[in-house]
Amino acid sequence: YGYIQHHILSDAVTIDLFCQGLSLVYNLGEKALKEKFPQKGFEDYVKLMNSPSPNLDYWRNKLKDAKVTLSFNNPELESSRNRGGINFDFGEKLISIIKSAATSLETTPYLFMKVVFGIVLYKYWRQENLIISYALNARSQYFRDNTGYFIKIVPFKFCASSELTVKELIKTASTERKKDFNNLNISYLDIQDIFSSNQGS
Repeated sequence: YGYIQHHILSDAVTIDLFCQGLSLVYNLGEKALKEKFPQKGFEDYVKLMNSPSPNLDYWRNKLKDAKVTLSFNNPELESSRNRGGINFDFGEKLISIIKSAATSLETTPYLFMKVVFGIVLYKYWRQENLIISYALNARSQYFRDNTGYFIKIVPFKFCASSELTVKELIKTASTERKKDFNNLNISYLDIQDIFSSNQGS
């Protein structure tokens, strides 16, 4: 048996829910499935997404001086950025070093690399108050058992400073990230509006 569904329609949690649901309906029937995984309608999701965000002021304040355009002052890097991205290729040895460094600093390799990326941009190109966006599953408890795609793009603001050590920068980034996680009830269209407003001011 094989089943393929495009990632634009489903997130990683959906895979687990689908497998549980398939097992349930196979063994106990459709009624058991509906009782165990009652699905909220798409209309409910749209209403939730279009309702006023209680976290709008938090993000307006956080992103008020954030930069959304990088300026490398380097033709080769500018060309790479215009093509849609800059690729980094790490070998196994360096990946092992990154994991060890992240562990020693009591953080994740993911957050460690975001901070390192911010430090590089600050050190060589003096890029301050950067926005480094990342994706995460932000499904609410209301849609806990729903299959679907609940990935959200979240702006991570990195404030570099020559006065802080790497360990202090990581601690600061970790603290700010936890605050962000408590304020995820906002659509990315609202985030875009904030950026547009910043550009115009």
